[in-house]
Amino acid sequence: MSKESIQQKLKIVRESIIELEPILQLSSQEIVVDPLRLRSAERLFQLLVDSFTDINTEIIAEKSEEIPDTYQGTFYTLEHIGIITSELANKIAPSVGLRNRLVHRYETVRPAFSIDEMKKYLPLYISYVAVIVQYIEKMK
Repeated sequence: MSKESIQQKLKIVRESIIELEPILQLSSQEIVVDPLRLRSAERLFQLLVDSFTDINTEIIAEKSEEIPDTYQGTFYTLEHIGIITSELANKIAPSVGLRNRLVHRYETVRPAFSIDEMKKYLPLYISYVAVIVQYIEKMK
């Protein structure tokens, strides 16, 4: 793992958050009725979760910890090794479930509910980024 690799992933995260924020400031109904906004929000959300789990996995590997079998598990491992708090892990890890529903069981997704969930997770993602930035600033 390298500091540069995590910084590259954080760049993708920041760009995705910058693109997603104005969409999620709209009402859920305004997003759902506009296929371009809806698909953009879904894809940006997926990119965020994928980038976070990649970052988690790199940190876990660097700490010589066993890589969890699930994406959700990577957040709990970060908690276990003292990178993120239990509160943040418990709140952010379930976002992987939404990502999985968007990617794998699309026909069962309720768009308005998904948008409401994304709105709930966005502030947590911003907190997560701040914690990871602090962590990598301490890396050599």
